[in-house]
Amino acid sequence: MINNIEQLEQYIKTKYQNEASGHDWFHIYRVTYLALNLAQPQDDFPYIKLLALLHEELDDKLNPDDALQQLKNILADHHIEPTLYSRLIKDIQSIGFKGGFHQVDRTREAMIVSDADLLDAMGAIGIARTFQYNGQVKHAPFYDPALAKVELNNYADYRQKNVTLLLILMKNY
Repeated sequence: MINNIEQLEQYIKTKYQNEASGHDWFHIYRVTYLALNLAQPQDDFPYIKLLALLHEELDDKLNPDDALQQLKNILADHHIEPTLYSRLIKDIQSIGFKGGFHQVDRTREAMIVSDADLLDAMGAIGIARTFQYNGQVKHAPFYDPALAKVELNNYADYRQKNVTLLLILMKNY
């Protein structure tokens, strides 16, 4: 059973309201809204909402090495059933693009939230978030032909090498 989801939502809103990499409260809100609209009547709506609200908590772009302990503290502080912790952690870890290198099995709920997250990365909002992330976090140009020969062979390359997003997208399509 999931209690206090409204209080958790307010906490997440406050925590991410000034986040500047494109993973702000409004991104989390859109993902939550989309996920709840993608869900079918047989799906666990409270769990999907919880997962969507927390889907950025273990993202290595945003959160420090102790993010797992911080997440457990958030769950405890908001009286989320401890029996849900391992399921939530596994589902959160399965969500995200990760350069196309991190393909894992997902639960139905994680697939729904992941699809909602990917939908928020499309269109004008997705383009705006890409520029925001590249400028704010990576300080990388949109395109630099000198970087065109960078190879991405694994997730570590995706995170560490100096690559423009355009080249990442060109590699994946």
